[in-house]
Amino acid sequence: MKTLVIAALIMGTVNAEKLRITVYDKARASHQVSEAIVFNLRRIFRNSGIEIEWVAGVPDAPEATLMIYEPFRTGHELELACHARRDIALDIVPGAVPGVKKQVLGMAQPLTRTGLNVRLFDEHIREAAARENRTYASVLSHAIAHEIGHVLLRSNTHAGRGLMSDVWTGREYDWMAKEALYFTDGESRKMRVMLSGAACSSFE
Repeated sequence: MKTLVIAALIMGTVNAEKLRITVYDKARASHQVSEAIVFNLRRIFRNSGIEIEWVAGVPDAPEATLMIYEPFRTGHELELACHARRDIALDIVPGAVPGVKKQVLGMAQPLTRTGLNVRLFDEHIREAAARENRTYASVLSHAIAHEIGHVLLRSNTHAGRGLMSDVWTGREYDWMAKEALYFTDGESRKMRVMLSGAACSSFE
């Protein structure tokens, strides 16, 4: 069975959608940790039929500190989704984050057209990793995947369980340890459609 799953994943990457991720790592993870993060992210997104390109961003680039909120407008959902950026620009913020609860590991701006659309809170992730007895790289990579999910799904809505749930419980952390915490088939399909631009021809 495992052989069949691996073969399906390999075959599924032939026509996979491409996703560019530019990361501004202000927490300065080690090379070994960075490699583990990228490995985990490639596994997670390959399972959804998406191949990622991981690019180390220049910390003083203009978009590295720019995060713009694009408000949701009823009746303009598809237009907003199609005009939002399809690649990912994320930063990892070190230290304490005033006004943000400890259980919040990151945030996303799904509809922004420019600047950062994902932000991760390094200290919160380290605390969650220690509390749940998981590696920092594992928790961070899954948190990154979760926030990217919001961007590609063009929504801040959460699921009741799994990778896109609002608050991860022991169940999600157990799946994480077993390398079994993935996007659902429905989420994967929606993300591929958004990356392909198939629904956006009338706005381009």
